[in-house]
Amino acid sequence: MLYRTASGADKRGTELQVPLLLHVMGDEALEVYNAFTWTQLGDKDDYATVLQKFEDYYTPKKNIILERFHFNRAHQEDEEDEDHFITRLKNRASTCEFGALGASMI
Repeated sequence: MLYRTASGADKRGTELQVPLLLHVMGDEALEVYNAFTWTQLGDKDDYATVLQKFEDYYTPKKNIILERFHFNRAHQEDEEDEDHFITRLKNRASTCEFGALGASMI
């Protein structure tokens, strides 16, 4: 994304966006791109759609049970102040999908 902006490619035509992304990402990304399935004609040339496909492919799936386990096992370290510990708990809670219970869990 930074290279796209710095090179000015984001202001050019959309036909340049996907090839530039694939070039910058490298050969492995091109192999992944070639394995994608597309729901609509033209999706493989749409920058936003291709970027979303890569994000879906490379973003690991969350294991909510494991995230909650790590949250529940968290404890305040000996040299850790209360504010830092609460901040760490809030960060952990953000991946636990507690919803409205998040604040009370902390």
